[in-house]
Amino acid sequence: MNKHSKAAGFWRGKGFYLALTLIVACSMLVSFLAIDTMIDSLAAPREDITGEEDIIWQQEDLPIDTSQESVPVEPFSSSSQQQRPQSSQPAPSAASEASAAPSQPAAQPQQSEPLRVWPVSGELTAPFSGDELVFNETMQDWRTHNGADLAADEGTAVAAPVSGSVKRVYEDGLWGGVVEIEAADGALVRVCGLADTKTAEGQTVTAGDEIGASGEIAAESAGAPHVHVEVLAGGEYIDPQQYFSAE
Repeated sequence: MNKHSKAAGFWRGKGFYLALTLIVACSMLVSFLAIDTMIDSLAAPREDITGEEDIIWQQEDLPIDTSQESVPVEPFSSSSQQQRPQSSQPAPSAASEASAAPSQPAAQPQQSEPLRVWPVSGELTAPFSGDELVFNETMQDWRTHNGADLAADEGTAVAAPVSGSVKRVYEDGLWGGVVEIEAADGALVRVCGLADTKTAEGQTVTAGDEIGASGEIAAESAGAPHVHVEVLAGGEYIDPQQYFSAE
């Protein structure tokens, strides 16, 4: 009974504080061990984490937007960036290069065929008189000579004097067979004295094409056989010699 009372008194006195000290010490030891373990785990290197110094940036492997096929895209690399000069000016386009190039005059097509020819190669027997009156031996009167007469025996081939469209083909009581051709410059060329026409209205002819043969001209039959040629520009008669000699 005495021992039990002493033991109970011990725990109520010094024993209580001793037990409390042991509990606190154990708690501190457990806390210290837990903190030490945590520090060790944090200090240990992780193989699955790579430092920034180990990351290799390879921008040449990045996907490049190639939606605009007309613009060539070069892969990025450090060497190409160093070699390419830096400039704030945009690269010239194909259109700007074409506009910067000196313009070359367009090649003019060579004229392989004459634009104007005399219908026959005979000499000039009666020139254009313009407003001046000349005596007509056949009609025995004074009148203007609105064309030029070229010597040509009957049956001589007659050529189209200009390239153009045949406007009229007809027979005239005084001037024989007549062919009228409208040239590209708007002039109307009339050939008179044809015995046999080889063209028709609406036909396109080229200067030098045969349009008939020389025949008779009743209004000028007193002279030697010939072909009569007239040229009208803007509805006015002009000198055939000037028209056919003009370049």
